[in-house]
Amino acid sequence: PVHLGHLEMMIRARQALTAAGHEVCGGIFAITSTQHIERKGAHALSNALRLALLRRACADGGCEWLRAADGSASHSADRFMKQLNFGAGILGVSVQGSDVQLRYPRQRVAGRLLVVVARAGERAEAAASLSKNGYTLGRDAFLVDAPPSLADASSTRAREAMAARDTAALARLCGGGVA
Repeated sequence: PVHLGHLEMMIRARQALTAAGHEVCGGIFAITSTQHIERKGAHALSNALRLALLRRACADGGCEWLRAADGSASHSADRFMKQLNFGAGILGVSVQGSDVQLRYPRQRVAGRLLVVVARAGERAEAAASLSKNGYTLGRDAFLVDAPPSLADASSTRAREAMAARDTAALARLCGGGVA
């Protein structure tokens, strides 16, 4: 399920892009494929429920600039972004956690920016991975730190809280509306 760390990643990405002189006109926050979640050995909530929770998280987080989208048929952010028809002068930007960059290194794609939000202790390794895959920090990739207050926010922890029916932990990780 969507958790507060996901929402904070999008907020931090927007701040980094704005600081670099880019105008952020909106963001698309897409759910991933059920198969991707199940390959991790986890039970996936239905696409409809995950999409509803994503919409709720955006609304509750005061992020009217974010739109929830169903990216489940695309199987990856890159494929989903290729389906979107950006107009002239509009750049597509992928946002991901450092854990994703380290596990599934993404090669640089011309005309697209990447923002990686680094978990504690992963910044140097994420920077090296970006460089190795053709990115130049500050030009086509941005590396920002995750806030220490959300260090324990993870989908795995949220799924564990759901399985244990620990609503207090789920609310702490995902926000009251999503919990």
